[in-house]
Amino acid sequence: MIGATNRGEVVDDAILSRFGMELELTLPGEKNRRAILDQELAEAGYKGTVPANASNLMQDMPGRDI
Repeated sequence: MIGATNRGEVVDDAILSRFGMELELTLPGEKNRRAILDQELAEAGYKGTVPANASNLMQDMPGRDI
């Protein structure tokens, strides 16, 4: 079984004890944000240029928001 939440602090310990392991996925870093943006723009057919600092403007954004 796989469980997922973005509110881990409110999950009861009895539930957590039933899982064999925990894995925390962190937000993408600058390099990965840029890679996500480039991939999404390419798939959308965008042919323009993206400013070099574009990934800095997306700090604290998960991949789905990019």
